[in-house]
Amino acid sequence: MKSRDEETVQGVLTVLTSNMNPQMNIHFHNIFPVSIPGIQFDSGATDVDYVSADVSFRYDLYEIENLLKNEKSPYLKQHQDNPVHWHPWNKKTLDKAKELKKPIFLSVGYASCHWCHVMAHESFEDQSTASVMNEKFINIKVDREERPDLDYVFQKSLALLTGTPGGWPLSMFLDENGVPFSGGTYFPPQEMYGRPSFINILNQVSEFYAKNREKTIQQALEIKNVFQQ
Repeated sequence: MKSRDEETVQGVLTVLTSNMNPQMNIHFHNIFPVSIPGIQFDSGATDVDYVSADVSFRYDLYEIENLLKNEKSPYLKQHQDNPVHWHPWNKKTLDKAKELKKPIFLSVGYASCHWCHVMAHESFEDQSTASVMNEKFINIKVDREERPDLDYVFQKSLALLTGTPGGWPLSMFLDENGVPFSGGTYFPPQEMYGRPSFINILNQVSEFYAKNREKTIQQALEIKNVFQQ
């Protein structure tokens, strides 16, 4: 019998590995029409989708410690002292996102990835950035070498949702059910080269989700329905 974790991966994989319907792609971008510039250092700069809203919203804080100290992966343990309240990818974490109705920030990397360490130092070790992440998202850290299945799923999702190649670090935004709706790769800590800061992206995505939560979740259901046809 499959675990809930395996079923979640398989469900997302079924959606994302199907051929994209061109009409669905247009429909998707009607809901998420703007772009967060992302940086892909292996193949040059790329643009990736982002979302924004003109409303403010504050989630109730759900205090919890960084849980990566309990993991076996050396890469995850490198982040166990981050002020970010990192969670591993598991059923308990996904259930918590659903219970709190909070979007998920998913970061995928690996131990020898240079730009993973750069983003970790610039953003994940920064208390002010971590405070925004902890307040507005359930934050999940994944080691691509430990979970190549998850890396494949979300690299594929970035390509399908934005039309751009993936890379590492992979930075994805998921709804409370674990279905991706936007993302990118490396994001800088401050605006540079005309690109917004990581904190600005976090705030924009959080505000959008607060205002358009039902629409975002429904959009994911519509995507599944189209891919299953």
